[in-house]
Amino acid sequence: MWQSSYADLSAGKAVEAPAPQNAWAAIPVLVPRSDPGPTFLAITDAASERIVFTDRANKSWSEIDYPEPEDMTEKLILLARAAVVLYDGEVKSIPLLDDWLKENFGLTVALTDQTISKWKRKEMRWLNEFEFEDETLNATPHVKVRDAVKFNECGRIHFALEGKGKKGRLVVQHVGVKTYE
Repeated sequence: MWQSSYADLSAGKAVEAPAPQNAWAAIPVLVPRSDPGPTFLAITDAASERIVFTDRANKSWSEIDYPEPEDMTEKLILLARAAVVLYDGEVKSIPLLDDWLKENFGLTVALTDQTISKWKRKEMRWLNEFEFEDETLNATPHVKVRDAVKFNECGRIHFALEGKGKKGRLVVQHVGVKTYE
């Protein structure tokens, strides 16, 4: 491609620059039981790193057969778009984050979960408290991708709000089915 452009330029012909690609539209749809890395990386890039994914998030997706991967991808993109607005550096009034996410992005979010908060056992501590880039975070907040359906269809995206340090961002710790029945 570059060779033909160079030849055209050398011959004095005008060469149009390629149209910029919409980063949000180029995000690949998640595929169940496969590496979500390309999708997660594309989302992180489109959101200018206002959302990032942990290794645990990669693992949680790659081990399940989620029946609605398009819906999960769509909700991740909406969450990423929300992160861009949330952490754009502009002062804004957001009285209730869950309401703001619903009204502006159509996301159903729970900031707390009594069942998860009560768990002190080691097997669920990865949601209550986890380390990411030398910071202790809590991924109890979650997007309800699908609710009031069979357990294997009940999608969740658990994330932590990281507002300290260099920049604010969302850190996604789980992408998959609900973590308990």
